[in-house]
Amino acid sequence: MYSFTQNDSLSLGVDWNYMYPSGLAKQYLNETFMPLADNFDVSARFNSDWNWFLDDEIMGRIQAGDYQLEQIVFHEIIHGLGFISSWYTWLGDGDDVLLPGYVVRNASGLCVGLSKPYIFNKFMADNVNNIWFKDHAEVLRAGTESVTPTDNYTLWLERFRRTPAFSRARTLLRVSQSHMGVTFWFRSPAKPNSSATSILWDYAFLYSPDGFAPGSSLSHVDNKMYDATEDWIMRPSGSPGVKLADYRPQARRYGPVGWRILAMLRALGWRTVLDQPGWGDYGRGIGGVVGAA
Repeated sequence: MYSFTQNDSLSLGVDWNYMYPSGLAKQYLNETFMPLADNFDVSARFNSDWNWFLDDEIMGRIQAGDYQLEQIVFHEIIHGLGFISSWYTWLGDGDDVLLPGYVVRNASGLCVGLSKPYIFNKFMADNVNNIWFKDHAEVLRAGTESVTPTDNYTLWLERFRRTPAFSRARTLLRVSQSHMGVTFWFRSPAKPNSSATSILWDYAFLYSPDGFAPGSSLSHVDNKMYDATEDWIMRPSGSPGVKLADYRPQARRYGPVGWRILAMLRALGWRTVLDQPGWGDYGRGIGGVVGAA
């Protein structure tokens, strides 16, 4: 992840309050600043002993529990493009709270607050309380920064537990475990009927199962709602026995990236095929990320 400065916000049109995936940051940066970003854009590990199959294997020989390696790699690449939330149980199992970033220390080693959240967080909404998650994050940021700095993490945590912000963080964990409790909002690819300058907004439900699932909750679309849809690729679980190139969702003829996933990536800052001429409704084209917006 890459952190822009406030000056970058003015010159590049980015939001310096959030961290950007390295690959997207490089679309904005010139060569002078390129060394400041990670040398790699996406990092992932895959089990060598899993039930993988490759594209050249005959479908008749693929077992029901086998997973296409390309499908899973593609899913992880999309995460690497920024499709990931930093809302997480950063304090560990002992504290049932949800925070937008981890606890950071200053140059003197004092705990002073939380890290910048990921850009994905900017577009998340709390449907239970009808409020943006970024507004929750501001309350939590102010709450953690109000705690007297100390190099003793345990002491800092005790102080934070006595703040109203800690209670808010506990409430947010319950929200993250509410079915259809969290949405991601984005500009719709549909053309508005009223005015050429007006914007339609749409949303996708994020995965919010009973019991927070580290690595899955809030960083995927809902598992059941988007099963057998054009947005299936970013569900939290893979689809066994399915080849990426052959997948056709029910009642649709999309490729493996649906319009919601593309619109979500576009919200983060990527330029996608949705920006190309001919996208007047949801049913045209084949998805693809082609550069920064």
